[in-house]
Amino acid sequence: MHTLILICVSLLALLVFVLGFMVSMARRKAGEGVAVHDDPTSPLLKAVRAHANSTEYIGAIAALFLVTGFVYQGRDLGLLASGLIIVLTAARFLHAFGMLTCKTLNAASPFRFVGALFTYLFGIGLALLLLVRLIF
Repeated sequence: MHTLILICVSLLALLVFVLGFMVSMARRKAGEGVAVHDDPTSPLLKAVRAHANSTEYIGAIAALFLVTGFVYQGRDLGLLASGLIIVLTAARFLHAFGMLTCKTLNAASPFRFVGALFTYLFGIGLALLLLVRLIF
């Protein structure tokens, strides 16, 4: 398996676990259990949403990365596949950062926007690259 893929999958897994830990710490600080109030400025709600959103996407992204490793087994990933993987990984970190640092979840955040946009664009790009590689 390609080292780049293993590093990026590990980083994404680390992101999910660190965000989960942040939720636990925010719950403890807020003195709340499972229930989360819907205050969009609440650090607890921001942490919960950042963790949930990351968890929703990272499983599919990790699977996509691992399939990429199988498709490119024994071959160089090349600049295009490597770039897609790196930017997609960075996009998830950028999105989480934007969610955690915004003043309110109800307002636009440039970090969140770019992170989400790049997740969609580069995720679709990598999926299409794999389809082209498999067909041709």
